[in-house]
Amino acid sequence: MLKAITLLGSSSGRNAGDAALIAAIMDGVDARCGERLLYEIPTIRPAYIRDHYPHRVRPVGMLPWNFSVKMLGLPTLRSVRRTDLTVIFDAILFDRALYNPLFNFMSTLRLILPWAKRRGRRLACYNVGVGPVRTAAGRRMLRTLADLMDFITVRDQESLDILRDVGARNPRIVIGADAAVNAPAADDARVTAILRKAGFEPGEPALGINVNIYVDTWAAPVSGHLRRRPAKGHRGIERAAALFLGSSTPTRASRGS
Repeated sequence: MLKAITLLGSSSGRNAGDAALIAAIMDGVDARCGERLLYEIPTIRPAYIRDHYPHRVRPVGMLPWNFSVKMLGLPTLRSVRRTDLTVIFDAILFDRALYNPLFNFMSTLRLILPWAKRRGRRLACYNVGVGPVRTAAGRRMLRTLADLMDFITVRDQESLDILRDVGARNPRIVIGADAAVNAPAADDARVTAILRKAGFEPGEPALGINVNIYVDTWAAPVSGHLRRRPAKGHRGIERAAALFLGSSTPTRASRGS
């Protein structure tokens, strides 16, 4: 019987999409199990996890004073050992900056999860986005992690294709929808207030782009090429937005994070 789950993914509390994804996963699992499970969530913002979810959550600090470098450290290791199931979620299975634990989690998972598997812990990838994986070492790591899992669900065909391409042999892989779509929606009044704060009127056509360092380094004007050095500050945000909008400068851009 499941009583406690460790959720390993993007849990910074600084990204609304990630926050919605965490809530939707916990909602869905609790509903399926018919009880409120305990979720241990390694995070750099324990207070956010503790204060913003109605679920049974236990934030696991992964800052330097917790003897941790992001996910690499004693807090995550101990959480995986304590709980009944460890679930990888979100899009953290890529090989950019593969050996930098401040940016990349896949190499950390490669260290921790085989140890957990040998000790009888159950492992799963739930609703993951996979890739890009372009190095030989990254492909080996991804294949190893995929074959450790008790089951895998991916949120798009491209992720499934990448797992097959790297040679994953796990027979329990299925495609599902992005779990964030199951997150409770705000009411109309709240949506209207958010739109007006951003400078839009309800019903006005709008295109929203999450512009961050991933876009600015992984997207480039020439297909198949990567930016090696991200542009800095607002200039980087404007360049990335212009890339997607197909113009020299975006017509309207929010300069918030």
